[in-house]
Amino acid sequence: MDRAAFANKIRFMEQYPFFCDASADLQAEILQVSNEAKIPEGTILFDRGGGSNYVALVGSGAIRVYIANENTGREITLYHVGPGETCPINLLSSLLDMPVPATAVVDSDLHAVTLPVRDFKKWMSMDDGVRDFMIHGLAGRYVEVFQQIHEISFGKLDQRLAGYLIDKFAQSAEKSPVVVATHEQIAADLSTAREVVSRLLREFERMGAVDLGRGRVTLLDRKALESLRG
Repeated sequence: MDRAAFANKIRFMEQYPFFCDASADLQAEILQVSNEAKIPEGTILFDRGGGSNYVALVGSGAIRVYIANENTGREITLYHVGPGETCPINLLSSLLDMPVPATAVVDSDLHAVTLPVRDFKKWMSMDDGVRDFMIHGLAGRYVEVFQQIHEISFGKLDQRLAGYLIDKFAQSAEKSPVVVATHEQIAADLSTAREVVSRLLREFERMGAVDLGRGRVTLLDRKALESLRG
């Protein structure tokens, strides 16, 4: 096995408590049967109605999981998957051998470890840590999806957009925090129309909270933006 690939697998797997807490024999088995995967931004990992025969554990990068209306093209983002996480839809569909009910796209270049489903099933039956990882992962994500549904149904979009930007700005390493995303991408994350997001962003800009550029939003006044969140 390539030394760099083996080192990457260890580094990525160490982000997952079930691996860190596993016995030396189980750790060795996981590393032996797993594969390293590098997948570029924009790649569809799985599509609605398809199948999956592996469990993917993200080492770096991100995945967006969404459902879409084929007639209107409107998308609703269910959640994002980042380092140290896995996708419950991928997990459940793989373990139950059922079609996936959503689509997953690589949001930023993905570096991951993939585990064969047959082996993951075996580890679940013999190791409490693997089983707890699955249960807690599923429970946490479903709470997140329910919260998303509540916000879409009852939340005010201007407050949701302000909260979304504040969270994204907190992840920026720039001196003047920046969100690199098109209005269409933001709309998809918020499960609304691009025109609505554009209108609200222009209003935020008029108030002096942000500055709009091509494919980017720059923070100007954090207090003003926080006041919009309510």
